[in-house]
Amino acid sequence: SYLGHHREAPAIVEITLSAGRSNDKKRALYAKIARGAQAAGIRTDDVMVVLHENQRVDWSFGGGVADYVPSG
Repeated sequence: SYLGHHREAPAIVEITLSAGRSNDKKRALYAKIARGAQAAGIRTDDVMVVLHENQRVDWSFGGGVADYVPSG
């Protein structure tokens, strides 16, 4: 149990994303994930979501290039 949520069979969702989403967007994402889990038969209190935010320069999609950030 933590913060009033009792977990029986924990399901942890970890998402890595570029920083910049509003708190409201994050809250909407948490709710949507919980609804999807519930539809799949998972208790919503068993779902824990953790966002790992970073900056655009922290992404390389191949070739050793920071694709989101112009060189220079």
